[in-house]
Amino acid sequence: MSFLQLLRLDSATIHDCSIGCALVSEKAPADSLEWKKLLFKNGIDAAKCAAASAELLYGSGQLRQLRRVINSGECFSLKELAISGDELLTLGFRGTELGNVLSSLLDHVLAYPDDNENALLTRLAKELRTRRG
Repeated sequence: MSFLQLLRLDSATIHDCSIGCALVSEKAPADSLEWKKLLFKNGIDAAKCAAASAELLYGSGQLRQLRRVINSGECFSLKELAISGDELLTLGFRGTELGNVLSSLLDHVLAYPDDNENALLTRLAKELRTRRG
């Protein structure tokens, strides 16, 4: 990505563009779930670079698909999850169990966006504890 350095872009932009290009070098995300996972793992800026790169590599539609996911209001980060780590702490979750449950709940909401409701996620968290027992 030395050409980005020649453009005198800031290091964060260069980093995000490098990540974005690498993410789609073999295959672009095929659907909104894959875009949400990419957004969660890499952030909006890297996802935008990935979509722009995918657009060039594989044809049109990638940027539109990413914009649709971002504008949908669907959850793609822990910050947007309808339950917080603090709430899980009050339910007795601690340490790695807390992180694992948050991760499981986010995975569920990425696949089933309508389930991003506090009461439902609270119930799912309790069920996860029972299953892991």
